[in-house]
Amino acid sequence: DPMMMGGMYDPYYDPYYDPYYDPYMMGGMYDPYYYDPYYDDDDDDDDLIMTDTTYLGYSSYAVWCAATNCNYTLYLGIPTWNTPTGSLGYSASPKMAFWPGDTVNIPLYITAENPGDLKFQLADITALPPGLSFTNFGGPRITGTITPSVTLDTITFENGVSTYDLTRTASAVTLDPITFDGSKNYALASTTTTTTATALDPITFDMGDGPYYLTTGDGMNPYTNATDKTKLTIVDSYGITIPSSRYTVTNYGGMVELYFMAAMAPPSSSDPTQTLNYSVTTTTTAAYDPAVDSNLNLVIDDTPQVLGTHYNIVDDEITFTAGNEKTASNTVNSIEYSDSSVGPYEITRTTTTPTALDPLTFDMGDGPYYLTTGGGMNPYTNATDKTKLTIVDSYGITIPSSRYTVTNYGGMVELYFMAAMAPPSSSDPTQTLNYSVTTTAAYDP
Repeated sequence: DPMMMGGMYDPYYDPYYDPYYDPYMMGGMYDPYYYDPYYDDDDDDDDLIMTDTTYLGYSSYAVWCAATNCNYTLYLGIPTWNTPTGSLGYSASPKMAFWPGDTVNIPLYITAENPGDLKFQLADITALPPGLSFTNFGGPRITGTITPSVTLDTITFENGVSTYDLTRTASAVTLDPITFDGSKNYALASTTTTTTATALDPITFDMGDGPYYLTTGDGMNPYTNATDKTKLTIVDSYGITIPSSRYTVTNYGGMVELYFMAAMAPPSSSDPTQTLNYSVTTTTTAAYDPAVDSNLNLVIDDTPQVLGTHYNIVDDEITFTAGNEKTASNTVNSIEYSDSSVGPYEITRTTTTPTALDPLTFDMGDGPYYLTTGGGMNPYTNATDKTKLTIVDSYGITIPSSRYTVTNYGGMVELYFMAAMAPPSSSDPTQTLNYSVTTTAAYDP
């Protein structure tokens, strides 16, 4: 007992007996309303507890979690995309068709939540028409000129004729004019002018007057050949061709800088140029030896000349026959070589035939998974080229062939995914799984 002093009770050491030791005595008087745990009766009512519902500056934990995505799950390996059927699409406005010979510049856009630095990858280069290429530099886009088609000669139909040759006349080669001086022999020559355009890296005009840098190789190589600004073709992101009078081009310490004159910069844009190239024209003159002498068309003083009658050709030299010599008073109206390539040309048709394989359920990680038909009864041993497979998983995602291998193992055709490249696990089967074979055969309309 703390109040017992040496075995005796001393009331003067009892703070509840001696008012001078009682902490609940206020100024010498006992105040029962000042909370005295020894005076206050216990009651059965629960104390009122005020709960703080705020969390890290938000009105509640739930609000904070929704704002910060606190319950995300981090997966190792490559990212997966939740793209249900119908969530992805392509749109273009205005809609347009592209034909052989067309020059195209198609920017690609994607929007995503918390995307980071998005990059596109062209999984199959053969998916683009010849002449087009894909680049990520300056924003992902498809650019280039589609390889022109071959135009055949017009067919003139005749009554009673059912078979016609398909022919193609090559572009005529215009030879250099001949200046006559009374000689019998004259050299045949052809001067060719060629313009070669070099595509430069796209530029985004978002820094006013500049400088902007002319490069190739995704910004790695300054294009030091750009010494003449008039040889530049610049079409900005709005489709406006910018005249060379509005800018200067200077090689500054190995970097080729483009500066716009004051107040002559194009409107600011976050999109890159549609066209940026540098064109060089070269002229060459060479002796011309007609492949077929009779295909030379020569008109002098409005009179067509006849091979063997008016002239002969040996190699690249023309010789006028006796009595048909020409003088300075004679004028060459035209001299050109025209070669008509006669068929027959074989008309072919290319057909792609897909074979539907049994669906797969990707629920075993990297695999193996087996390619079969007939409800799993028949291994599909024709699957020798994985690039001919089309696999769309249960989420509607097309899986590129670079992510898996296909091997015939003892008669069973196994599909294995590369490490960490398997699709998300699912209890549902693939939406599409087929193997396509392309054949080309003669076509008889």
